[in-house]
Amino acid sequence: MGFREFLRETEAKTKKSAGLLPICKETGRILVGFRDDGTWGVWGGGTKPDEKPKQTAIREFEEETKYWGPLQMRFLYVSRRPNKTYTNYAAIIPKEFDPELNSEHSGFRWCEYNELFELADKHFGLEDLLLNCGPTIERICNAHHQR
Repeated sequence: MGFREFLRETEAKTKKSAGLLPICKETGRILVGFRDDGTWGVWGGGTKPDEKPKQTAIREFEEETKYWGPLQMRFLYVSRRPNKTYTNYAAIIPKEFDPELNSEHSGFRWCEYNELFELADKHFGLEDLLLNCGPTIERICNAHHQR
């Protein structure tokens, strides 16, 4: 097998997922979900065949929260692990809302940027996102918060 074939085969075996971190334009606060595994995390899930990561993130957020309003999407970061990629976005939304949670979450919380670091039991994906994009997320929160 040549190198190109190896890359194609490896890419085909890689599980792709995507998610988003909603940021309210009005308050600058961030919505996190309390997952069924007992951790706080972003909203997202697995990519369907022929679906782009941004489409996945939006679809999963809609499924998990029943939010159908406007989203201004901003790419943040791709987390890569062996045989898995997770594409992260920030989604600017106009107003805070109370999500109608599906079975994947048992709670939610709107929090200030600094409060994200104080959350106990953060999902490793949220930890990774904060480690790699924390200052970017903070700038987005500050830029979109209408004081």
